[in-house]
Amino acid sequence: MNYQKVPLAAGLYFVGVPIGSARDITLRALDVLASADLLAAEDSLVVNAKALESVLDGEPDRTDAFFGSGTRTFADGSVESTHHVFLIGKQADGKKYVYDPNDPGSPIPCRITDRAGGVEVQWVCRYRDTGNVTTQRYRIVQKDTFFRRMLDD
Repeated sequence: MNYQKVPLAAGLYFVGVPIGSARDITLRALDVLASADLLAAEDSLVVNAKALESVLDGEPDRTDAFFGSGTRTFADGSVESTHHVFLIGKQADGKKYVYDPNDPGSPIPCRITDRAGGVEVQWVCRYRDTGNVTTQRYRIVQKDTFFRRMLDD
């Protein structure tokens, strides 16, 4: 299949990819994938920190999208249960970082920890609209679990 590098307007593009045969992908999808500045893909095989490390080591400058369920702790001590989609990447020096849509711009350093039931990701961010500083703490969950929990809340 042929693809073309095309100019894309600034924004976030979601591209569905075939589950069965790779030959079922559309030419438009190939064009967007070939032209994007950054690609992120959900990976549901992350069950511990070592598996996350393997995903991030897959290729240089790799950044992946993950679904998380957890808490957000505010400076006043209040805690809010929440669900969040975030990007995790790894820098050349081995440090992990997240891109949080609440605090857009630079990568935010994060801590990855194995916990009972999965991988926990923690970082501190400042909300762009309110300036509130929060500590984000999420367990990586599979996409179907993420959406089921969102619907239950």
